Amino acid sequence: MNAPVLHRNIIGSGGSGGGKGGSGGSRTPVEDRNTLRSRATVRAIDIISEGAIGGLVDGAKSIFFDDTPLQNEDGSFNFENVSWTLRKGTPDQDYIPGFSSVETERGVGIELKKTAPLVRQIVDPDVDAVRVAIRVPRLTLANKENGDIHGTEVEVAIDIQSFGGSYKQATVVRIAGKTTSPYERQVVVNLPAGGAPWNIRLRRLTADDQTSEISRQTYWSRYTEILYEKLSYPDSALVGLILDAEYFGGTIPKRSYEIYGIEVRIPSNYDPIARTYSGIWNGTFKTAWTDNPAWVFYDILTNDRYGLGEFIDTSQVDKYALYSIAQYCDELIPDGFGGTEPRFTVNAVINTRQEAYNLISQIASSFRAMPYWRTGAVTVAQDSPKDPVKLVTQADVINGEFNYSGVGLKAKPTAVAVTWNDPEFQFKQTVEFVEDQEEIARLGWRQRDVHAWGCTSRGQAHRYGKWILDTARYETETVNYRASLDHTDIVPGDVILVADPSYAGVRYGGRFVSVDGSSVVLDAPIEIEENQTYTIIAELPDGVIEERNLVTTPGETDTFTLASPFSVEPQTEAMYIVRSNDVNPRPFRVLSIREAEANIYEVTALFYDATKYARVEQGVFLETPSFSDLPTGPVGRPGEINTEEYLYRSINTVKAGISVSWAPSDDSRVLYYELQIKRPNEPVFESIYQGSVPTAEVYDAQFGQWQFRVRSITAFGQLSAWRTSDAVLVAGLEEPPADVDGFRVQVLGDTAFLRWNGNTELDLAGYEIRFSSVRVSEGATWGTSQVIVTNVPPSATTVSLPVNVGSYSIKAFDTSGKYSRNAAFIDNQISINENYNAVHRIVEHPDWSGVYGPDMTVVLDELRMVDGVSEATYILAEQFDLGEVFTSRVTPRIVSGIINYANVMSSWARLSDLLSLANNDPDDVTVSLEIRTTNDDPSLTPVWTEWEPLIVGDYTARAFEFRLTLKSMRERVTPSIRELEIEIDMPDRTHGEKDLACPVEGLRVTYSPAFRNDPAIAIAAQGLETGDYYLITNKGDTGFDIQFFNASDVAIFRTFDYIAKGYGKKVS
Repeated sequence: MNAPVLHRNIIGSGGSGGGKGGSGGSRTPVEDRNTLRSRATVRAIDIISEGAIGGLVDGAKSIFFDDTPLQNEDGSFNFENVSWTLRKGTPDQDYIPGFSSVETERGVGIELKKTAPLVRQIVDPDVDAVRVAIRVPRLTLANKENGDIHGTEVEVAIDIQSFGGSYKQATVVRIAGKTTSPYERQVVVNLPAGGAPWNIRLRRLTADDQTSEISRQTYWSRYTEILYEKLSYPDSALVGLILDAEYFGGTIPKRSYEIYGIEVRIPSNYDPIARTYSGIWNGTFKTAWTDNPAWVFYDILTNDRYGLGEFIDTSQVDKYALYSIAQYCDELIPDGFGGTEPRFTVNAVINTRQEAYNLISQIASSFRAMPYWRTGAVTVAQDSPKDPVKLVTQADVINGEFNYSGVGLKAKPTAVAVTWNDPEFQFKQTVEFVEDQEEIARLGWRQRDVHAWGCTSRGQAHRYGKWILDTARYETETVNYRASLDHTDIVPGDVILVADPSYAGVRYGGRFVSVDGSSVVLDAPIEIEENQTYTIIAELPDGVIEERNLVTTPGETDTFTLASPFSVEPQTEAMYIVRSNDVNPRPFRVLSIREAEANIYEVTALFYDATKYARVEQGVFLETPSFSDLPTGPVGRPGEINTEEYLYRSINTVKAGISVSWAPSDDSRVLYYELQIKRPNEPVFESIYQGSVPTAEVYDAQFGQWQFRVRSITAFGQLSAWRTSDAVLVAGLEEPPADVDGFRVQVLGDTAFLRWNGNTELDLAGYEIRFSSVRVSEGATWGTSQVIVTNVPPSATTVSLPVNVGSYSIKAFDTSGKYSRNAAFIDNQISINENYNAVHRIVEHPDWSGVYGPDMTVVLDELRMVDGVSEATYILAEQFDLGEVFTSRVTPRIVSGIINYANVMSSWARLSDLLSLANNDPDDVTVSLEIRTTNDDPSLTPVWTEWEPLIVGDYTARAFEFRLTLKSMRERVTPSIRELEIEIDMPDRTHGEKDLACPVEGLRVTYSPAFRNDPAIAIAAQGLETGDYYLITNKGDTGFDIQFFNASDVAIFRTFDYIAKGYGKKVS
């Protein structure tokens, strides 16, 4: 509020003299600046939460505008003219007056004098408030001595009189400052409920102006009747704000509130502020605010407005498990700053739709728990101190087998960055770094970024990071075993005790043979040593685990006396575990249990370190129990290292991998192995694996020299010396496919069936098959053979081709185009059984009169590429036309060799050069004969097919054209074609019919399809009499006419058979 501005006249005197003024000169009057301005008001309702809530944490101190609190800790305010009202979100809460109203304005316009108060009446009983507007035309005070203009003040009282009552002053409006223009002040006054009609009276408290030097007239401008809409927003917590926009630069500020959040159901015996539980809980609930995450979790599961209560009944939530967890959450532990705090609290805002399981998992993570569904109810498994609930030994595990596995070193963090919400900085996200210096020195910096959901405590965030690092360091081993129905009562989160003699070095677990009071007989003897204390742990009939001291004497025995009997006598065949000073059963926390097969259950559990909680929460390192009786001394190294390359598919690509294995150490203390690798061109080893299985995989292996080393690790972290391999060359994807195996041929009729054994290499792209007219013994090679089939699918193991005499060869090729090193060959000397008729033969050698460019030449009647050319094409001279479309057998014959232009005497420096040049690799060259056909007249404008490899086969076309392509993959090497022939044949063909009826007028017999030539015809008639005969006319390739006559040359009816023999099939 502005303070009154008061000024007094100052009177001075001039110098001495008879009434003369002083020596001072004249001055200009000064006018103060205007200080009164009309104000804008902001009204806002903020819904801050689902209701009901606990309320603001500390009144106005918990309201923030642009992150600045409305009220300071000392009680002073940072903003003036702010009013606020809180509603906590109850179902029947009152509305907030002053928001969302219907208004009726009524004019007054009368000057208000002290001697004449003004009164107006409101008769509408539904009116909730009145807004009074007071105007001052001018507010100034003039100094009559020097003419200065200053401000002044005026006060007006507003009184309310309910019907039948007396006037009561509602407020005093004080206007202070200076203005030379009209200024208006509006004030809202709530009317007493049920008091209609109301009289509204305005009284001027300041005396009326008596002189012209002061101007402070007051006018009652108008008043407005206000009817509130009275929206209560049930079940919604909200704050109503009225702000003076002057304090916020004319803009609406960002608002935030620190609140005690939603009131949830909590146990009826629980005090959420003191965090205490009184007596025994009877299972009933009450409603209150709490930051205990267990009850927030319960609320989200069961609330039917914003949670899962529509789908999950309260009976389906294990509230008693949550009751135990909630007590653990409330325990006070050191906060890291000299004080204490609850172990777990949660303070979070959930204001967006989320996947239900993700949200409940997030809430459960705030108290180190994992939700799961068990026997029709939701429960949680929390990482907290637990007593064992099951004894596990070889005696109740199928085949007595325990399988252990570890975590790879790469998965272990050495530093954790925990993001949490810091209340010291308006709950903005802050990062708390937690480091394990010993592990950083051993493994390097491996940071894991995590978010501590709902965490507003730096101490809790720090403990969360320590828990992650401690778990990653000490709880790295899992055990897996199979058991029967007696293990179905364990659930995730349970702690079990495992007595594995292969780990402990002694058999300390099994089944009771008999129990009689203090005497027990075990299923196997135990060696009792001096200076050792022994206890026995037993499963009682009700499932309780109980431990008793044993009375022992040195020696081996299976019969023991208990220091005191069990509370309930264990049954025969019940499980037991013996522990000594040196050998304790190993605790594991159950992760999962599943039915692997009928009545067989597979259990997976993680090593449970009960001393972890003292390290994480107290910084106390307790002594770890001893779990093994195995000998000490240098740890035995692993055995010889073996590697094997393989390929694998990753999404849509094929990559190379290396399987590394080693002989296990014969040291019984060894539990883990660490494998390190040195990649090609890398100077140092890197660790890639730590686990109990003596094998590891290296993925995406690159070509080059690799080296591997492995060492043994005991359960106590003792290390053996390294076992290092020799350098290993890994070919990876550079390795060509394996040679084709089992290549063979089987001829059936005119078809050759080529078969081979399949290749399972992942990067196999297919096969290529070639043919040579000469046998392998006669010099056939891959390079001199003609390509006849390309891109045979990689899954294929057989191809059928028209049979031809010569040699077939095959190679596999991979996705990068590399062919197998050696071709597989098979000779075929079986010719086609069917008789063929030579239609035409094309012979290119020795003249080679076809079309070729300057990149080809003929030397000594052989066609070859010129020196320096890697690919060239020769188009055969003859384009053969059958005149009609027929199906023809096309058979090529090629005899070729290889020429090396570098093999000239002038280049021989020594004999070794000659030898190396003579050994030309036949894989360096390719010979491809191709064919294209047309059904059109080739002398006109025919449409030709695409070029395709020519193999022995039947082609249906009118005309043929051929080309020869030579390729070389080696500089100065070329194929050399000695002979090239193509024979076009058509097989013998017989066409006939039986019992044809020839009418008197004769019959036209038609061949379908037509022959290539006019076939020979044989007729066998039925029922001919003496003198009967027949005439055949109009013979051709499409058919003939026939008519029968008797001895008198009269046409007659007869039946007959015929056979036409020729070759060729005309295609219409």
